[in-house]
Amino acid sequence: MFVDLEKIELLDGLLCFNPYFMVLAVIVLGHFFYSWYKSYIETGWKLDVWHLTLFPSFILSCVIMYPFASSEMNFFATGTGYIQFSPYVEEAFFISLVGYFSMLLGKAYYIRRPHKFGRFNFLSNIVLTNICHSTVLYLWSLMCILFFVVSFYLSLREGMLFNGRGWFLTHPSYRFVGNFVTGIYVLCFSYIGMRLLSGMGRREDKYLLLGLFLSSIAWGSRSETFGPIFFLFSCWCYLNSTVSLKKILGVGVLIFVGVILLGVLRGQNGVQEDFLDAIALVGSNIFYGNSFSDVRDFAWMLSGFDGVYQMGITYISGFSSFLPSDIFPWRREYAMGVYTLELAGIPNITGEHPGLRGGPFFEMFFNFSYIGVIISGFVLGYLLERTDRGMRYYVEYERNVIKGYLVSLPYILFSTATITAGMFKIYVLIGFHLVSIFVEAFLHHKNKGRIL
Repeated sequence: MFVDLEKIELLDGLLCFNPYFMVLAVIVLGHFFYSWYKSYIETGWKLDVWHLTLFPSFILSCVIMYPFASSEMNFFATGTGYIQFSPYVEEAFFISLVGYFSMLLGKAYYIRRPHKFGRFNFLSNIVLTNICHSTVLYLWSLMCILFFVVSFYLSLREGMLFNGRGWFLTHPSYRFVGNFVTGIYVLCFSYIGMRLLSGMGRREDKYLLLGLFLSSIAWGSRSETFGPIFFLFSCWCYLNSTVSLKKILGVGVLIFVGVILLGVLRGQNGVQEDFLDAIALVGSNIFYGNSFSDVRDFAWMLSGFDGVYQMGITYISGFSSFLPSDIFPWRREYAMGVYTLELAGIPNITGEHPGLRGGPFFEMFFNFSYIGVIISGFVLGYLLERTDRGMRYYVEYERNVIKGYLVSLPYILFSTATITAGMFKIYVLIGFHLVSIFVEAFLHHKNKGRIL
């Protein structure tokens, strides 16, 4: 649709964009920060769930990165692929904007409806019970640390230091084990952290969190290592409204740098002679690397799209993610990760590449066109606003981020389901809580029997 649009280059090609789309990006960015400032003035919340969720997932990776996505500087991450995807960046950006505007409509619809908090459904009560009981959480956490130690050894043996995930990707028979344990890690880290913030944790919980974090670095996944830290820092800010914006920004920069450095470590296979040179390229990694490349990668996929929509096939494959792809090859054949690489024309001989990211709406588009983007965006906006209001309610009236988290479960489940690369996480979430509740009940019954 926008393939033939004229673009201009600035700063010797560091920036490359269509001026009309650039104006649109500036308007969206301005509206986002105006919305945040208005919310801050009205409520006193410096950070809130709505803006904090959308900033990394859309504003940073799609809007801010738009003028960098077509630059020839992307050569360092994509090779000559930038020639292929550059004409499609505007289309990828436009599709993402349609989804974002649909989210705003979903938010407006929720605001106009009455909403009450205080009751939780069956799933939420199970999650609350498991968070409040520490024994099973400790057992899961120790299992995660042991797993990361083993993955460190396996990856080191094959010269893949700080890339345990890469080892499991190249060994499909064990891939589901890695997906399962890393999903458990995120839950354990988040739940123990929320217990500490809510005054329920013990002193040794801090050391357990530190052990979980340090061991997870060997896995090499930036989202799974720093995602829970970002989440807990956000919860801490919700509970401490007096913290200054300067401190919030400082911690945010540290997390941001950590994300980049882990990517450098993984790419350099650890500390080598040229590591300092790699650090010097951090700026290039930020704007032209793979950390915040959603709009660029979406454009790369669109460059090979023939207009034939998948009509839910990738979702069927994703919903069946509990089946090992090594035993059921059809599941991998129709997986979205494989499909994205085929669209972009990227070979994946070793199987290490998990696929491209395209932001929150790319898979819906390739399956159901704009209709899917609009509907999913509307539902996401509705559920995210509900999550935002729920967190505000429980922090202000009960100072309880755990209950605020429970309100977010519908959004977490739906947003995860819209991108099937994370579908396995839903099964991990359900399995984790079912096993935990039964183990806790067994231990409670056993201890009760001893007392009697």
